[in-house]
Order: sequence, then C-alpha cells, then structure tokens
Amino acid sequence: MEEANSYLEPAATRVTDPQSGRSVWLAGMISDARIEGASIKYSLSFGAGYSSESRVLIQSEIRANLEKLGWTGAVICNVKLQSSQGSPAASGGGCGTSPKAEKTEDPVRGMSGPGMQPHGGPMVKQPVAGVKHIVAVASGKGGVGKSTVAVNLACALVEKGYKVGLMDADIYGPSLPTMMKIDGSPMAGKDRKIIPLLSYGVKCMSIGFMVDKGEPIIWRGPMVMGVVRQFLNDVAWSPLDYLIVDLPPGTGDAQLTMIQGTPIAGAVIVTTPQEIALIDAERGVAMFEKLNVPVMGVVENM
Repeated sequence: MEEANSYLEPAATRVTDPQSGRSVWLAGMISDARIEGASIKYSLSFGAGYSSESRVLIQSEIRANLEKLGWTGAVICNVKLQSSQGSPAASGGGCGTSPKAEKTEDPVRGMSGPGMQPHGGPMVKQPVAGVKHIVAVASGKGGVGKSTVAVNLACALVEKGYKVGLMDADIYGPSLPTMMKIDGSPMAGKDRKIIPLLSYGVKCMSIGFMVDKGEPIIWRGPMVMGVVRQFLNDVAWSPLDYLIVDLPPGTGDAQLTMIQGTPIAGAVIVTTPQEIALIDAERGVAMFEKLNVPVMGVVENM
C-alpha cells in the first residue's frame, strides 16, 4: 500500500475536489490503494452532489498525474457513490449509471454585501494557520507589474529579517515560477500539507509548479476558487510573519474567495500612469473598501 500511495498521494494532491475546495487526497476521497502486478488500483469515494462529468474529470486528472509521475501500467479505479444520508448507494468502475446530481451553488453568486452568501448568512473568515499577516497585491488591469511588486515586496521583507511566504493566486497566468527562478513540483508532507518551494528565502506556492510550461489552464470559476482555498489552507506555510498574495487582475472569483474567507491585513493596488489603468485601479480600491479591507497604498509602476 505504501508503494501505491507514493504514486497516488502526489497525483491526487494535484487534483481539486470541486465541493470542498481541497485536494482529492486531503479530502479523504482516496482509499484501498494497492499495486497488483502491472496495475495500480484504488477506490474513489463521492458524496451526493457530484455530476457524472465531474467524477470522470477527477479520475482522468488522477490518471494523467500518475503518468506524469512515471507510472506506466494500468490504472483501475473503483468508484464508490454515497447517498445523501451518507450510506453507500452504488459502486463500480463507471460514472454514468447514477442519477444526475444536484448542481452545486456558487458561494459568491448573488452577493449583496460584505461577507454575505446567497442566502444572506455571514461567511466566517478562517485565519491561515501559523500566518500573522496576509497582504494582498492587486490590480484592476493586467500587465501593470503587479507580480513584480509582489515578488519585490516579499524579498524586501525577507531582507529585513521576517519570515515570508508568497502565494500566486493568479491561476490563469501564473508568473511566480519564472520570477522566483523555481523549476520543480511541490510534494505533500506527513501531515498531508503541501510543502511550498523555497527561493530567495521566500516560501512559494503557484499553480505553475503543478502544470507543464505553456499548458493552458481552462477552468471555471468554482475550480479557481477551490485552488485558492487549497493554497491558503492546505499548504504548510507556518510559521510566517507575512503571506504576500499575488492576486489576478480585476475583481473576480479569486479576489472574492480571498477577501470573504480570509482575514486580510491590507491590500496594495498596482497601476500604471495611463488613464485607462487608473480607472480600473479605482474599481479595485472600491472593491476592497466595500469588503472592509484596508488599502495600504497605491503603487504607480513603470
């Protein structure tokens, strides 16, 4: 089993469970892993609410990651489906025989105020374990040097003696691996937390560590939000004085996930002098103010 887990743990850690926002491995969906002959076999458990498409997608992503990790044999998955009461409803190797599951609600759709879910209940902000201060670096428009500011801010804090982490929340355009000169893939520790990669004294995490260079990331909003939550809660950041978060440009899913679910000490807005960039920067400032996040300053770059 340990030999099988040495393949399945990193393969499933890189796949996000769309319901919990955690990795499939950390969500406890993998069990009964074993190698038999030239085959690796495992069970994959799904609760209520998973569509057949999402079940097939998770299996295919695990299989693709196993191949990237060097597994050349067969991959056999036993799917276990749970009823809404939590008892096993059906099992088997296929995904298309169960009734169509209910669509999962987008947790930020219909937001009417700071920290509000669609039904009006407050979202509880969860601190990141072992992190004292979280600083978001944001911009209204792309290409204004936001990532450069985030990287330089993180490195400057390290030079002053602080323990610093740098999280790349720009899922569609990750630039942290290039800017921090990192070429490698993170692994999970004994506590099943992802171990961030270290460069210039900064603990770093980016989706760019987990996909091939040049590979497009074609994900819908819920998957992006799931990765952001996983990077916050399932990475071994502790201990840190500062976690610098490089947000994607704009005011979309990743920003709302961060602001609504995490206590942020403050935000830094990056812009360029052009009028069109300043207009979008003003929108970013307004978003943080509306969601009660202090704006620490605006950097006019270039």
